[in-house]
Amino acid sequence: QAHLKHRLQVEDQKRRRSTKQSRSGGSVTGDSTALSSGSLSKTQQHRLEDERLAASRIQQFGFPKDEPTLTGPAKKRGKLMWAERYLVLGTGRLLVFRSVKAQLRRGPPLNALLLTNVRVVPSGSDAITLNCRQRKYEFQFNSKALRDKWLSALIHAADTS
Repeated sequence: QAHLKHRLQVEDQKRRRSTKQSRSGGSVTGDSTALSSGSLSKTQQHRLEDERLAASRIQQFGFPKDEPTLTGPAKKRGKLMWAERYLVLGTGRLLVFRSVKAQLRRGPPLNALLLTNVRVVPSGSDAITLNCRQRKYEFQFNSKALRDKWLSALIHAADTS
């Protein structure tokens, strides 16, 4: 997260310099929202935009400050099929990542569920349903024992948030 902040600060400094030069009649042109095309390639600009989005998601939803209560793989029900996901349960929130690699890279989560006003319900022998205000999320686990572990942890996290 500190690395992203540093990159954003450097980008802002470059943007300010290019804006000053364009106002004073310098050779660098560009608007106040984009970097000059000579300083970064399109790929680098897209990557920086992705990092900015990730930083805003991290700032908006945050990562658990303390150690996660529970982490592990699960299948999440989609519109057409079940997809492998990686879950991180922290204090008052459940973060859903595409994979363990995405979580380790501290990339933005696919879903960040605040566990306030969430009903946690077992469904079937190895699945859990989270009923949120706007949507229902269903996660399937490899065993009933693993489902029960996640169920108790989610109920406890929802009660304490």
